[in-house]
Amino acid sequence: MSTFSFSKKLLLWGIPALAVTAAPAASTLPADGSVSEHTSTPVAVSSSTDEADPLEAQHRLAEFKTWIIEHPEFADAGYMEQINWADESRVTALWDADLWDGSEAARRRLTQEAASRSIRLDFQQRAHGLNDLQQISGQILDQTEPLALIGFELEAVSTLRVDDGPIELIGTFVEPAPTAQRGDLASIAGARGAQSPEDVERIVRESVGVDVEVVEGEALPARSRAADTTPFFAGGR
Repeated sequence: MSTFSFSKKLLLWGIPALAVTAAPAASTLPADGSVSEHTSTPVAVSSSTDEADPLEAQHRLAEFKTWIIEHPEFADAGYMEQINWADESRVTALWDADLWDGSEAARRRLTQEAASRSIRLDFQQRAHGLNDLQQISGQILDQTEPLALIGFELEAVSTLRVDDGPIELIGTFVEPAPTAQRGDLASIAGARGAQSPEDVERIVRESVGVDVEVVEGEALPARSRAADTTPFFAGGR
């Protein structure tokens, strides 16, 4: 599921608090301690005292997020966003891996604050910080017209995801321009242009240097995706 979305027409940043009902797939820290895009580092805190009341828990998780946003030092230390698990009274804080080593004090303070609110807290490192993701999205959006000329109409770029998958390109396939008019990506696309998600993913990987995943269909505004059972993020920094 997607989170932050960058559109060629509009930069979409959501505000509502996130609450979900299903736990994410577990992941573990590699034995050598290295960080990858899929590294999850659990931090144990006190368990919830009112797991039977997810609505009340959702309210507390939203208040916890508001408290974090009101303290910008956490974003400066590497906090990116959080996933709220209302039915477990639990929060997963997403953290910029490049800032992880110097953020112990900030993470300890967050853990203490969460415990005082009967919230379980864990941290998950992400290989790309928000500034990096915004830069990458800009580079991809710069390819909007060249992509259309080879057969893919890009509607939006979705970056920070709950499942930590690759960046998503949301759009539809169209008829490529005549071969002589296909522009900057013609040599990478080849004679057939972009006729499948795999074609677009390869072309963007070679032209921009990042892994992406194509999602066919028109992009929905970020706010319309927000629901108590749908993962959704609010802006971090």
